[in-house]
Order: sequence, then structure tokens, then C-alpha cells
Amino acid sequence: MHKTAKSGITPEIAGRYLGMSAQAVRNAMESGEIDIGYVERTETVRKRFIILPGKLCRLTETVPNGCGTMLVNIDYAALAQAIIGEFMNMVDIIHKNGKKITVRTNTLSS
Repeated sequence: MHKTAKSGITPEIAGRYLGMSAQAVRNAMESGEIDIGYVERTETVRKRFIILPGKLCRLTETVPNGCGTMLVNIDYAALAQAIIGEFMNMVDIIHKNGKKITVRTNTLSS
């Protein structure tokens, strides 16, 4: 995730990940519609929108630069089954006189 030197992640940058304009990000943050940080009211009329990388990453389910590691649930049984299925598509096992002979027939597709 790209950051600006002064203000961190801007609403413009967050908007690219969220598929919305910077103004829509600001409005959604102010109304509480999205929780990606907080709005800081300064002594002047201006507001600062502080966008926290971790919250933005969790909301967008992406791991852009600056977000660090995300936890992902992996169904290892399904993964192993898929690997075995691909392997079985790659080889044929022939029984000859009670012994197994493996013959390579094709390669894994990429």
C-alpha cells in the first residue's frame, strides 16, 4: 500500500482499494459506514482522516505493501485432496503380475 510521507494512507489511496472516490471514503468514515481509521477534528475547520493500514487490509481482504501478514483459513484436507487429484491426473498406475508400475503420461498444467 502506498503511503505519502506526511499523512500516511490518504482517502484517495484508500478509495482505489475500495472502488470509491476519495470524497466517498471521507463521507463513509464520518458516518461510520466503514471502519478503516478515524476522523480527527483539528482546531481549524479542516478534518484529518487517519486511515490505518491493518483495518483497510482487513476490509479489502488484500495484503498490499504496508499491511503486513494476514491470517488466512486454509482447508488443508481439501488442499491435499486437490494435490492428489492433480498427481493422479499426471500418472497412471499399472498393475502387472501383482507389482505396481508407474508410467508418466503427462505433466501438470500451469
